Amino acid sequence: PVRPPRAVTFLLAPCDLPSQHPGGVLTTLWSLPPPPPELEPDTGRPAARSIELDMATPLIAGLSVAAAAMSGRYMIRTWQAFRTRAAMPRVRRFYPGGFQGEMNRREAALILGVRERATMDKIKEAHKRVMVANHPDAGGSHYVASKINEAKDILMGKGKSGASVF
Repeated sequence: PVRPPRAVTFLLAPCDLPSQHPGGVLTTLWSLPPPPPELEPDTGRPAARSIELDMATPLIAGLSVAAAAMSGRYMIRTWQAFRTRAAMPRVRRFYPGGFQGEMNRREAALILGVRERATMDKIKEAHKRVMVANHPDAGGSHYVASKINEAKDILMGKGKSGASVF
């Protein structure tokens, strides 16, 4: 809040009053009583409030430092937990194309999710994993199951003997 002035003094123009000073007349229109003794003369605030504010400043600063330290500690722990979390396996994107007319090694490797030069054990393991997920007895498609079997045969070098009947 703005403190009103204690007195307002105006300089009146030379022709405003009959008794004139050279250059004008100084007149006091109103004045305020002096502040009570419990108010500080500089600010007009109670003296006790100023003391309370002076005492509260270090407290506020200390609480701010403590809050900053605690939030920093929380952020460090969160970052460390984030860095040491178990790596999530990357999910491969769905292959957008359909099947080719005649299956080759590249398409067979894509179907089973292995490299074209994978070992026999990896091919058998991948075949079992993909077949369990797509078996006709478990709600899978006969067509997809035949393509999975054909992919295994091609990668294992069995040739066209087990070609898809579809």
